[in-house]
Amino acid sequence: MIKLKKLYERITLREKILLVLFAWVVVFLWLGFYWSRMGQMFEDLDKVNSGLAHQKVWLNNEVSIGQRLAEAQKILDPKKTYARSRFIGRIDNLARETGASYDVTNPTTQSGEIFNEHFLVVQFKDASLKNLIDFAQAIHEENPYLGIKQVKITPNRRDPNLLTAQFDVFALELKNIENVGIKK
Repeated sequence: MIKLKKLYERITLREKILLVLFAWVVVFLWLGFYWSRMGQMFEDLDKVNSGLAHQKVWLNNEVSIGQRLAEAQKILDPKKTYARSRFIGRIDNLARETGASYDVTNPTTQSGEIFNEHFLVVQFKDASLKNLIDFAQAIHEENPYLGIKQVKITPNRRDPNLLTAQFDVFALELKNIENVGIKK
């Protein structure tokens, strides 16, 4: 420490000023990084509190959610829901009944605790508007077990009366919901 004091006393006034300025720059940089990290910490804390509040809303509505599930169980018939293989077969039949040229993709599945959602795409080529309406109506008649998520329609450039359409179709497969553990 004594050597540092002697070294400090030997340097000129200009060097002392530069040394003090350098020290202050280092202090300000450190404070800037500190405030930045503190700001990030408070932002993260706000996100966590928001998430907790959201979860609390769900937990506070447990009784209501259980009641709605019980009502849905009365409405939905698990025998009418579609397993993956039955889903593709049913959509193939509905598309064939329209009389239009079509292709059906293999279904993809999103699994859940209460039900699975199956998705597939039906592509119609050079179909009439009536064919497309018939297909959409046939799916609508099987609501809530089948549904259309999205439809894209483009006219044929040679004949605007013929359409190319893509239907994104989904089906629900209800699992054994007795095992879910809903409090009544």
